[in-house]
Amino acid sequence: DYVQKATTAERYYRNETDILFQKKKWEDEEGHPLRNADNRIPRNFHGLIVNQKASYAFTVPPVFDTGSSAADKKIRELLGDEYEKNCMELCVNASNMCAGWVHYWDNGEGFEWAVVDSREIIPVFDQTLKKRLIAVLRIYPEYDNDGSKYVVYEYWTDSECQAFRKKASDMVEEGLVPYGIVEDPNTGELLEQYSHERGEVPFIPFWNNNIHTDDLKNIKPLIDVYDKVFSGFINDLEDVQELIFVISGYGGTELNGFLQDLKKYKAISLDAEETGNPGVSTLNIEIPIEARNSVLE
Repeated sequence: DYVQKATTAERYYRNETDILFQKKKWEDEEGHPLRNADNRIPRNFHGLIVNQKASYAFTVPPVFDTGSSAADKKIRELLGDEYEKNCMELCVNASNMCAGWVHYWDNGEGFEWAVVDSREIIPVFDQTLKKRLIAVLRIYPEYDNDGSKYVVYEYWTDSECQAFRKKASDMVEEGLVPYGIVEDPNTGELLEQYSHERGEVPFIPFWNNNIHTDDLKNIKPLIDVYDKVFSGFINDLEDVQELIFVISGYGGTELNGFLQDLKKYKAISLDAEETGNPGVSTLNIEIPIEARNSVLE
């Protein structure tokens, strides 16, 4: 449920709203369209708001003040040139997925850190008022050289990591096996279980707000209404721009003949014997522009 909601918010952030995936409504019993226009016009309100929020908060990233200029400089060097970019990404992820997540580790040469896709993280908190993070299960896809798809499971605690994987098509109970992901510096072998000795789970959550919700929740119904009304308005403009002929007592046999006679001769033949009041009139459909403008505004 969480992954589905997070994916929906990310989709709206990319301006791929629900209007793009809806089925056509205007179909008759035989499946032929009664209305031809089918414009799907999304409006990226969510993406604009999230980008404004990220720019306002992190165009200048947070500055650390430890009371020691040497320590502050060292922290800035460890965070690296990607610090500004990662701050922006954390903000966007938190806005779309309730929380942004950072993972940090030792690459053998020093400190490394990266922003993790929040949909890969299942956090485990204790039951105290502090809600301390006691473990993280990270789940992500991986492909072998032959193109086979696997699912990797990493279980992190405050002292160690255990790794497993299975083929994407297998059930967990059947296909899950230990999987080496870290190279032993002494033997060069890949370890499926190793100690990181950090004393804490090397993942940090950055919550979007105090109630742990995303930014789409409050505005999605308004975006959907806007897209529906605006797209429907454009469809109406396309569908009703031609006149509809109302024919009484037409002497021809087919409507195609009526249109051909009208185009060729600028006249048509009516059969007075078939009806006592033959004639041709046109029908115009009025579009409630003022009402729609009010809704959109």
